Formats: sequence, structure tokens, C-alpha cells
Amino acid sequence: MKPIIFRQINRKVGLIAALVYLVMAFGLLFGLVGFGKVVNFVNSMGESSGGTKALGLAVGIAFVVPVFFIARLVYPKLEVSIEGQNLIINKNGSPLHQININSIASMAMNKPNINSLNLYSQDGGLIFGFQPFANNTALPTLVKAISGVKKFKATQGQKSIFGGKVTTTDYHQ
Repeated sequence: MKPIIFRQINRKVGLIAALVYLVMAFGLLFGLVGFGKVVNFVNSMGESSGGTKALGLAVGIAFVVPVFFIARLVYPKLEVSIEGQNLIINKNGSPLHQININSIASMAMNKPNINSLNLYSQDGGLIFGFQPFANNTALPTLVKAISGVKKFKATQGQKSIFGGKVTTTDYHQ
């Protein structure tokens, strides 16, 4: 099977990284120049010369560029493949998890979150959860690959989110 590669959403790490970055960025800004100077700078942006606007642009870029590096930490790259009866999950090129497909009793797509796939054991415990970032084809491809090794029956339902309907699918033996 050709590996399925996507970036996995990690909400806990994302929230912590965003909060730490904001505290550090604003703490550094206010610590270096002071709160009063920042307020005066923002107030003078509309009436000032190009030099002040260029400085504002440079400061803005300095605050935005680190976001792209943080995003690489928050959305690690997962590579999922099937080798025989095993589902192999690698994170950023390193082995993360190996799951025997026969130990998967059920799967749930778009439950509890949109664009997510959870694998469950016989006792109902969560084995692993997938939630790709900006990739709508990874989960259906993964379900098809797993179902090619072990047969599942699909039951579809719907869930209301923000006034719209999202199709949910439960896969059982």
C-alpha cells in the first residue's frame, strides 16, 4: 500500500504553543519599548510618514514569521501505511505506533470532531485517533485501506454543526 501522508492536528500542543508565543511576543515588545510607546506608535500610524509605517511592517513581519515555524510543531507529519496485518504510523519519519488491524473492533468517522477517524478496541477503548489538517482525502483512503484487510459494516448518520449537517459513519464488524 502506498503510504498516506498528512499533517495531524494536535490541539493541546497548539493551544499551549499559541499562548506561550503570545505571552512572549507581547512581553518582549512591551518590555523593550514600554506600553506607552507602543500605544503612541499605533496611534501615530495613520498620520505618520513612510518610515513609521515601514517600521510597523517590519515589526509585523517579525511577529508573523515565527507562526510558520510553530505550525510545523503543532501539525506534525504522519505517514500511515499497512504492512500485512499491521497499521504502521510514523510521525515526522520516526516510528510512533503499530496497530494490529485485527485488534480494531470499530471505527468512527467525524465523531466526536469533524474530519476525524477514531479506531476502537473490543472493549471500546480508543486505540488511535486521526485528525488531518487541510486534507479531506486522507481519512476515506485510510478507511478503505483498513477495510481491505478486515471487513467492516458501515452505518451512516448525521450531526448538526453550525447550522449545517455533517455525515458521520460508524464501522463495525
